[in-house]
Amino acid sequence: MSKVQGLLRSIVFGPVDSRRYGVSLGINLLPAARKVCLFDCPYCECGRTDRDLSAAPDWALFPPASAVLTSLRERLSETAHARAIDAITLAGNGEPTLHPQFLEVIKGLAAARDALCPQARIIVLSNGSTLQSEAVREGLMIADERVIKIDAATDEMLHAMNSPVCRLTIEELTANIRQIPTCVTQTMFIQGDVDNTTDAHVAAWIGILAQIRPHAAQIYTVERRPASPGVLPVAAERLREIARWLREEAGVPAIVYEATPREG
Repeated sequence: MSKVQGLLRSIVFGPVDSRRYGVSLGINLLPAARKVCLFDCPYCECGRTDRDLSAAPDWALFPPASAVLTSLRERLSETAHARAIDAITLAGNGEPTLHPQFLEVIKGLAAARDALCPQARIIVLSNGSTLQSEAVREGLMIADERVIKIDAATDEMLHAMNSPVCRLTIEELTANIRQIPTCVTQTMFIQGDVDNTTDAHVAAWIGILAQIRPHAAQIYTVERRPASPGVLPVAAERLREIARWLREEAGVPAIVYEATPREG
């Protein structure tokens, strides 16, 4: 896999062993070795967002839909174990739904999947910043699973955790996510310079998820090198405690992904 400081150079990457999705083939819809995202999270493994490019994207830098689909078909055709792929995951160097042909791309991905590895699920990882777009919402509904980020419960924490490039409030984000039926939420809990694990904030976050009513909630902490050195992981015990609280207070199924201990 070709990366520059955590950023991908290629459209298709993997397969990789994902702790959430099994054997996953990744799709990067963003420019090569550039991070384009409407969030600038301090914990992001891709580093800091190119805020100027993200605020006013140069669409010529994005891979065209035809190149994305050709790359996927070629990789699936040359992968001897294509039948073992569990998921095709849209993630990469930022926010995948920013691609100007997102709807066309995901329709093509679904067709290629059906033809070459029908057992694989299409999963889109999104921060929810583009959900006001009807085309984005339509594209997300083609995917088998829509995983939407919700790290904060207040505007103050939204700016601390996600530092949006665009104007966005937690009320707007919550309302947008509620338009996506049967979504799965994912929440990164961190401590250090920013801490979204306090009892007061977790209680407010549970209130937000009670409004969204996700199919399930994924809870995890930082595992790879973050953009900011002031980001610290959260103990597994605290993650499990938050998950129990969410289940008890909101009735939302919660799945905890603990950080994998590193050797050395």
